[in-house]
Order: sequence, then C-alpha cells, then structure tokens
Amino acid sequence: TWGNRSLRVVKAAQPGFLCMICIGVATFGAALVPLGIDDEDNDNFNGQAVCMSPIWCVFLGFTITFSALFAKLWRVNRLFHQAEHFARTSVSSLDVLKPVRLSVN
Repeated sequence: TWGNRSLRVVKAAQPGFLCMICIGVATFGAALVPLGIDDEDNDNFNGQAVCMSPIWCVFLGFTITFSALFAKLWRVNRLFHQAEHFARTSVSSLDVLKPVRLSVN
C-alpha cells in the first residue's frame, strides 16, 4: 500500500485507511503471541498481564479495523447522499477521522 500510494487505484482506495486496516489486523494477529508463552517454566512470571494481553489485542485490533472500514463507508455514503441533491461536496480525511477517534478513545 505505502509503496504504490501514487497509483490511481490505491489513491481511490484511500491509503491512510488501508494502512489503518493493516495495523488493526496486525494488532488482531498479535493476540496469538502471548498465548504461546509457557507459564510453568518461569519463576518471575506476570501471569495476569499475559492472560489479559490477548483480550486487549483482539479488542484494539477489531476496533481499529472496523472503525477504518466504517469511516470509509461513511465517506461514500455521504458522497452518494449529496449526489441525490445534485450538490457538489468534498469530504476530507479529517472529517472522516472524527468517528475513528471516537471509537478508539
């Protein structure tokens, strides 16, 4: 995505939101790492943090991924509703990031 961001197809797909989706999926996948930690061999083990980290990774990954998808769909929806009234409009990326900020915070 980042290497081909100057292509027309990638620009139409909104590369900032594509990167957010990639970060969300990577965070979602990172939930598998703490599940492989063996707690029996370690004397100085913080089990509660390791047990809670997959839940937080799944929650954050899901929230980031679907807030980016929601923001992309909201932008398209807003453009199509303005087209019904034959009104020209532009929706900037900062306008679309407002719902993303609300869902992540």
